[in-house]
Amino acid sequence: MPAFIGARKVATLSKGVRYDPAAVAFFARLTTPPTTPLKALYNNVFVSLRASGLLTRLDCLKLRAADNAQAARQNLIQNAYNDLAMNSPSFTVNRGYTGDGSTSYLDTRFDPLTAPSPNYSRNSASISVYVTTGSISGTMYDAGSSGNSRIDVNGVGNNINSRINDTSNPADPNGGVTSGLFTVSRTDSTTRTVYLNGVSVGSSTAASIAVANANFFSLAQNNAGSGSLFSTRRNAAEAIGGGLSAADVANLYNAIYPFLAAIGAQ
Repeated sequence: MPAFIGARKVATLSKGVRYDPAAVAFFARLTTPPTTPLKALYNNVFVSLRASGLLTRLDCLKLRAADNAQAARQNLIQNAYNDLAMNSPSFTVNRGYTGDGSTSYLDTRFDPLTAPSPNYSRNSASISVYVTTGSISGTMYDAGSSGNSRIDVNGVGNNINSRINDTSNPADPNGGVTSGLFTVSRTDSTTRTVYLNGVSVGSSTAASIAVANANFFSLAQNNAGSGSLFSTRRNAAEAIGGGLSAADVANLYNAIYPFLAAIGAQ
C-alpha cells in the first residue's frame, strides 16, 4: 500500500481529532513526542483494536517499526512488559528490530505464568509476529517463551514451524510468502491454527500442556532464561494474548498493516 494513502487518512484525522484514551496514555509514555501525522496513525490502530474487542484480549502489542527505539520497545496495550534490548539487536527507524543470529534478542518481560490476570493461558493463547525480511530460511525463532510456545515463520522447506502450549511442531506451508503477519493461535485444549496475513494456512490438533514459566523473547526463543535459535529476520510488530479466532486474526492484521504501510515498513 503506498504511503500517501495513509497520509491522506491522517490529514482527515488530524483536524480536531479526539484521540482514543489508550492512545493518549501511550503517547504520554514516549520520550520523543510523535508528530501529529504519526499520532493519527497510532490512533487508528487503537480505534481499530477497540472496535474489534482486541484491545482487552491482548497482553502485548509492540509496533517495533517506529520512529525511535524507545517507542519501538513500548507495549501499546498497557504500561507493562516493555522490551529490554539484549546484546544490541539492530534497530532501524520505521522498519523495526533485526537480530544478529547469534546473541541479540528482545526480552518482552511478559511471563504469562506470573503476570496478573493474563489473557494468554493454557487453552487460549496466541503469538503474532509481523516479519519483513522473512525470505531468510532456516531454524530460527522469531518469538518464543520456551520450546513449547514459539514460532519460526520460514523454517527449512519454506514452512511455518510453531508450537502454542504444546510439543507438536507441525510444518505449515507459507506458500512462498515469507513476510507479513504470522499467527499461531490455540482456542481450546486441542485445536491450534496458523494464519498468514489473516488467512488460515493450517490447522491441527495437539493436546495443550501447562504454560511455561518463562518470559517471551523476540528474535529468539527462551531456553531456561537464555536466548537460543536466534533469528536474523526483521521484526516489525508483535502481539501476544488470548486465543484468536479467524475473524480476530483478520482484525489484528487490518489494525497493524495500514500503520506499517503508511510509514514504509512494508
